[in-house]
Order: sequence, then C-alpha cells, then structure tokens
Amino acid sequence: MAEKPSAKPDHPHHAHRERMRERFLKNGISGFQPHEMLEFLLFFSIPRANTNETGHALIDRFGSLPEVMKASPDALCSVEGVGKSSAILIHFVGQLAPYCLRSDTSGISLATPQERCDFFYPILACEALEVVKLACLDDSLRLVHVADIATGTPGQVTINLQQMLRVMLHSHCTSFVLAHNHPKGTAFPSCDDSMETQHIRKTLEPFDLHLIDHVIVGGGKAYSMYE
Repeated sequence: MAEKPSAKPDHPHHAHRERMRERFLKNGISGFQPHEMLEFLLFFSIPRANTNETGHALIDRFGSLPEVMKASPDALCSVEGVGKSSAILIHFVGQLAPYCLRSDTSGISLATPQERCDFFYPILACEALEVVKLACLDDSLRLVHVADIATGTPGQVTINLQQMLRVMLHSHCTSFVLAHNHPKGTAFPSCDDSMETQHIRKTLEPFDLHLIDHVIVGGGKAYSMYE
C-alpha cells in the first residue's frame, strides 16, 4: 500500500513536528503516548504528511505498541498510510531495541522483582514467538550473563535443562532468573508455568544453583512469580 503523498514544503504539519522534536529533546520519550511514539518514528519515513492518524491506526489494528513493533512488514503494510519504507523502519526498530538491551548488560542489578521486570519487559515484549531467557547472577544478584535457552511457537516452548546447566556452570554463577513471554496472552503464569518452575528449582538446587525468580511478559505487562 502506498504511503501518503508528500505535501508542499510549507505543509501545515511542520510546526507540529517541530514542537514534538523539541518536546523529545527536552524530556525524552517520557510522556509520549504509544500512538505519539509511532507518529514521531514515522516522521523519518513520511516526510510531510500527518502521521498522527497513522499512529492511531497502527495501535487500533494491532492492539498495543509492542504488537506493532513485532508485526511483520506485510502486516504493517495492511494499515492505511503505511508503505514499504515505513513498515521496514518499524520492523527494524522493533528488532533493534531488544538487541541493544542484550549487547551490554553485565553488572545490572536484578536484586528486586521490579528490577527484574523492568529488565526483561523490553527484551521480551516484542517477541512474536514464545522464548525463554536465562539470567545468570553473581553473589550480589547482579547480572553476569544472559542466554537464550529456547524458542518455541506463539503459544508453547520447551526448556532444555541440560543446556541451562551448561550455561550456568560456564558462567560460574550460583543464582539465576528465568524469563519467558506469552505473545498471545497475559503475563499471569499458567498452571504449566508454575509446575515447570518448581521442577526446575528442585532439579538444579543439588548443583547449588538457586532460582531467584521467574518473570513472565505478556499483555503489555511483566509479572514476577517471586511476588
């Protein structure tokens, strides 16, 4: 689907875009509504037209900002006002953010449930498939290493305990946090989640490896099973 045609150089949205840029430079992304974040992002692929309506349309179509950011380019192009360039931009940023978060994370404190939820939410919220992450911690509950343990379908994933054990022994940690997402559901743990968590805890404790928490991300939220 073609993007909206560019307006004249003195287009009526110019002043609005300048105000949004100044707002971002002054306060960062804080205070931006989800549709405004998309509106701002689309400034870079749609030079002059009104992107506010497109931001609203994307949220209406996919339900939330994380769902927009993990949508495929073809799905994004089905929204009026979104062309190929905009779809590629949104999809690229959706994959770039979690990559950056994974790149340099050693030393981050994961001592509290809130810190753990804040850390894992942006990493897992945009995943289209159900994935499992393992965070290895030092004695002060600071992050030593994050590993991908498993990738499944949008509704199911299987954890490989042998792989988990190898990763933790290699990192020389004694404490760890598990995290996974529910791409099509809420952050509340299922009965299977609870049973699997207890099984992992009991299986690895004889190796002096202690499960601190299991964080679940879904429905725009993160949930700490520790709490």
